[in-house]
Amino acid sequence: MDQFGYLVDEVTALSTVVDGLPEEILGGRPEPDVLSMKELYGAITTLDAEVRRTRVERIVNEDVPTLEPVDIDAEVRKSNWNEREIGAILDELKKTRRELTDRLGELPLDAWHRTATLDGETLTLFALVYRMTQDDFE
Repeated sequence: MDQFGYLVDEVTALSTVVDGLPEEILGGRPEPDVLSMKELYGAITTLDAEVRRTRVERIVNEDVPTLEPVDIDAEVRKSNWNEREIGAILDELKKTRRELTDRLGELPLDAWHRTATLDGETLTLFALVYRMTQDDFE
C-alpha cells in the first residue's frame, strides 16, 4: 500500500520543475497513440477518482461484483486534460490519490480477500490494488 501512495511524493517533486517546461512537452504527444504528459497524469487522476475508487467500493460492498473494463484513452479525450494547467492537474492527482490511499488504509483485513471479476478473471482486492500500482508505472 505504501508503494501505491508513493505517487503523491513523486508528483510533489515533479511539481517543482514542470512549470518551466514548454507547452509542447507538457501537452504534446510524442507519438499519435501515446498520451501527453498532461494526459498521462490526467488519466491517473481519472482512474483514481472515477474508476479505482468505485471498484474498491463495489468489492467491499457487493458479493463478487463484475467490474467493467475501462477505455482510458476515451476517458482522457473526454476530459480535455491538455486544456488544463499542469499545476492544477498535479494538484488534483495528489488529492485523488491521497483520498484513495486513505480509503484503502481504512479497510479491515478481511476486505483485502474479497473478490471481483474483471475481464473474466477473479481477483482479490489485494490483487486489484497491486495491478493498479503496476499500471501507474507503465
